[in-house]
Amino acid sequence: MDVEIMASGRTGFPLLAQRISLSPDYESFIFRKFDRLSARNLLHLEGKLAYLEHKLDQADEQAALPTADNEARRSVRAWEAFEENAANPDRPEHMHMKLAEQVHETLKEYPALEAPKNRAFDVAHNQFYEDINDEFGHTKRQRPLLAGLAECRLEEGNRRDLVAVRRPADKDLLSRFLQDHWIFKV
Repeated sequence: MDVEIMASGRTGFPLLAQRISLSPDYESFIFRKFDRLSARNLLHLEGKLAYLEHKLDQADEQAALPTADNEARRSVRAWEAFEENAANPDRPEHMHMKLAEQVHETLKEYPALEAPKNRAFDVAHNQFYEDINDEFGHTKRQRPLLAGLAECRLEEGNRRDLVAVRRPADKDLLSRFLQDHWIFKV
């Protein structure tokens, strides 16, 4: 090994990358997935998008008020008016456009995936809440682990808007049936 390092002049990342790349069947291409960091990153993106959605909705409501000027109402209906008015930093459309651009950029990082199965949703729902116990250790209520706009991420109104990052591989019909309908679910 020392001879290999001395001969190539490489060590650390360069040497390990060279060794991994020499595998003809890519058998040694083994890397960490960073599931916890990926989950946290997606939670942060989800929270950021929920916040941006809220701010964008507020801007839309302001533009629809009877006190809004004609240009604001026109900007809600015509892209060219919106873009033209957004160029003026004194107009509310300027901030509205900045929000729209932030949404656009953030959505580039967010995966477009399929909806979760009912069982997976139930598991995620159970993980999302913590028990609040009374002085005797009895559960008196549950509260979400997150607060603010992210608190309602798993509410029924958002059900159609949810995605599953990693769907389990389809198994045979009996396994899927048992998994979805087993009475002793955890």
